[in-house]
Amino acid sequence: GGNQSSGQLGLNDEVDRSSPVQIPGTDYARLPNGHYGYGVGVMKSNKTLWGWGRGDHGILGPNIPTPAQRSSPVQISTSTWANFSVGKELVIATKSDGTMWGWGENYYGNLGLNENNHPAQKSSPCQIPGTTWPTGLDQFAASSERTMAIKTNASLWTWGRNYSGDLGNNENDNAYSSPIQIGTDTTWAKVAQGGEGGAIKTNGTLWCWGYNSSGQAGVNDRTHRSSPTQVGTDTTWRSFFQKDQVSLATKTNGTLWSWGYAHYGCLGHNEGGNTPLKSSPTQIGAGTDWSATLAVKGTWWAALKTNGTMWICGANYQGVVGDNSRTNRSSPVQIPGTWVDIWAA
Repeated sequence: GGNQSSGQLGLNDEVDRSSPVQIPGTDYARLPNGHYGYGVGVMKSNKTLWGWGRGDHGILGPNIPTPAQRSSPVQISTSTWANFSVGKELVIATKSDGTMWGWGENYYGNLGLNENNHPAQKSSPCQIPGTTWPTGLDQFAASSERTMAIKTNASLWTWGRNYSGDLGNNENDNAYSSPIQIGTDTTWAKVAQGGEGGAIKTNGTLWCWGYNSSGQAGVNDRTHRSSPTQVGTDTTWRSFFQKDQVSLATKTNGTLWSWGYAHYGCLGHNEGGNTPLKSSPTQIGAGTDWSATLAVKGTWWAALKTNGTMWICGANYQGVVGDNSRTNRSSPVQIPGTWVDIWAA
């Protein structure tokens, strides 16, 4: 459910929904990682990509003029893909041969093509140099301003805007339109979905960097970081999603944790309003049955349990929580049905 101003629910209309409605078709295999986009993407079982919503900056492919929007799925490209991530107005995708491709908005150089200005938008896939890019869904992520990826040798790379140290390369301002390595470590395993500053190492430790005004780096303060800083001493972190000053993560024991800014109670600790900040990880409830699948859209989040149930928490404007109401939720509420994937569109 949720906002339908640009047809981004794929239902061939622009009517908001406050409960889940099926999108036509039965051969969908995968939703993107990354954060919300004006254009929505989905992978079919034959590894082709399809999208709908706003087609700004060529995000829906070469045959869709911009600006434009589609309220039902259209095929984005004729290629087949291993995995993909969607930012606000761009797509980053990888193929099974280790190549990485990007298209859409390129304002901060976050397509990684050594071009850095607004007219450099691309309406068809362009290859980012290199053939050792990842194929794993949790090994790369795009946002509206930057992209992160872990290469096959477990090194961590990033490019795009570097506001408040968000690229993690010990700088605070410069934008990079080509991939740069973060440090020299070759022990990285998973990047923060949402494309913000964070990643998990192979030893299960969690590291954050970048903008930290609400404590979203989880290091018990609100000081910006321009290089990776370890979150506590725990070695059991399993998945991590950060977006718009909100961090959400799971551990290998099936627990769910949040920290950052509690927009409309979205940290899930039964605290209303916007004031409670958490600058270090705080467990949500006592459950140990959370899966690794998470999605965050700043003022609300969604997560799956191991039994396939979906739980959502936070602001409920335009019915985005999907519980057939417009009431904000400061603790998780269940959405009917069983699910295998989620994306905060």
